[in-house]
Amino acid sequence: MRVSVSVLATTAILSTRGVLSGEVITPVSVEAGLTYDPPALINASNLDSSDRDILNWTHNPTSHDAGCWKGSANPIADLPPITFDLGQPYVLLCLYTWNYSHTNPAYGGRQMRSFVVNISTNGDTWTTLTTVHLPGDNEGVLLQRTNVTRIDARTRYVRFSDFHAYSEDVHGAEAGLGEVRFEGWPASGILLVIL
Repeated sequence: MRVSVSVLATTAILSTRGVLSGEVITPVSVEAGLTYDPPALINASNLDSSDRDILNWTHNPTSHDAGCWKGSANPIADLPPITFDLGQPYVLLCLYTWNYSHTNPAYGGRQMRSFVVNISTNGDTWTTLTTVHLPGDNEGVLLQRTNVTRIDARTRYVRFSDFHAYSEDVHGAEAGLGEVRFEGWPASGILLVIL
């Protein structure tokens, strides 16, 4: 049986596995205080997105800093928050985070271990959504998909804060991330198809 409910033209698919699927969202801007190269988090530098499945995308550096964002603080938790503007309100389904990637093993400690995700519709009032735990080199995978379990996760702004790295003292207490994407649908309307 196929049931569809239309409230505008945006599409979300609910499969027989019960997994919602939306569109990949690239933020329109990012702010991260006095840190190195915040635009690298959203500009697809060194991101191989040739595969149709985002879970197969890879972040491949040409040097230890190329195409990565990083900041320095001691402790790492004192890094300024990273704030993404999605450009319009969305209902979030998940976020994709590629950890700091590097060509020199000495920089592996810069990889993030975890951070807190907050959401806001206006950029002033924030609600904690989840904590993201990222794999590091020892797991051999740099991409983490984090599902959003709140059905009311409507937001235009997403903020990462309270960072923890795999090493808190590498190269002057530096830590970073490679790339970030979100998945969801515009909050202005939903076309839900149940297959």
